[in-house]
Amino acid sequence: MIKGSAQTYRKNMVRGVFLFILASFIFRYYNHVMLHQLLQPIVFKTDSDIAYWIYDIIGISKLIVQNSTGAIIFDCLLIFLCIISILYPSQRLSIIVFSVIYPLYFFSYNSFVTHHTGTMNGILLITFAFWFVKESTFKTLWEALRYFTLAVYLMAFTWKVFIGVSVFHFNQPEAIVKDNLSLYLYLNPNTLFTSVIYWFLQHPLVLYAGYCFCVLIQGSMIIGFFTKKYDWLLCILIVFFHLSTYFFVDVCYFELLILNFTFIQPGAAGWFMVMFKKGFIPLQKINMQI
Repeated sequence: MIKGSAQTYRKNMVRGVFLFILASFIFRYYNHVMLHQLLQPIVFKTDSDIAYWIYDIIGISKLIVQNSTGAIIFDCLLIFLCIISILYPSQRLSIIVFSVIYPLYFFSYNSFVTHHTGTMNGILLITFAFWFVKESTFKTLWEALRYFTLAVYLMAFTWKVFIGVSVFHFNQPEAIVKDNLSLYLYLNPNTLFTSVIYWFLQHPLVLYAGYCFCVLIQGSMIIGFFTKKYDWLLCILIVFFHLSTYFFVDVCYFELLILNFTFIQPGAAGWFMVMFKKGFIPLQKINMQI
């Protein structure tokens, strides 16, 4: 069993992770991509991924996507499980059920938007670590997720420098910005953001320097394989990286930031529990019970 400070740390992480997931669902609701908002789509894409083939053959989408009532119930269940996990972080039932059914949303969304996105991969994986009550097992899985996070960015660095060698093409960042933001620039010619982007396009050297810096951020993740001393800095750099790609490349991968929770050390996580003990009066009774 997880005891003492380890249990407190796990509860902090459960609450933080599921608050993040709840924010993700709010963001997706705002962008009309929850399952009930897809309006019973008929076009889907499986590609050559056997997992998507199995999902399509089983026919679950007929119940939770193409059935409007089923879609509403499924979306509400996801949100309900998040709230229960936040309020009662010590129990595991809601976490396990969420971990089991969230992949259905993952497969459904990717299939019916006809693009296998990777932004939800962090949510897909991170909740499985909370299944276990044995301290050594939880710690091992949490550490594995940390190394997985580091590897994701380091592999992207490796691709850009040693395989695709895009970092050595001076016009690469300019081409990326034009390809991803051309429609916005055309439809919104008088905005401040458009003016800023045009300035960068007129100064490609600055744009290339920024691109190289972002590549170096990905490469800097190798530090985390040797020490945890600079995890706080790596966490900040990852946030900066995703903000940069959002504004300059129009790629919104913010949901991957959920993996940053693995960089938070037990000593630095205590602040999170404070708001549940003092800041939110409705939750004080709940915390006394758990």
